[in-house]
Amino acid sequence: MNATAMKKFVDGRAISVSVMAPMLGMSRYSLYKKIEGKSEFKVSEMRKFIELTRMTDEEVQEIFFG
Repeated sequence: MNATAMKKFVDGRAISVSVMAPMLGMSRYSLYKKIEGKSEFKVSEMRKFIELTRMTDEEVQEIFFG
């Protein structure tokens, strides 16, 4: 995962990590660790994150597979 691109992406969203974390079924701390690249997203978490943030295919490729 490209942690730099992920941080930039999350900073540009209208929804905060505090709001997003419970929607993804995790704590704020857990989500921060994943965003910073210190912990990996499970496939199910990745799918929820992509859906919640409405990532484009290009963003998914750059952030998760770049």
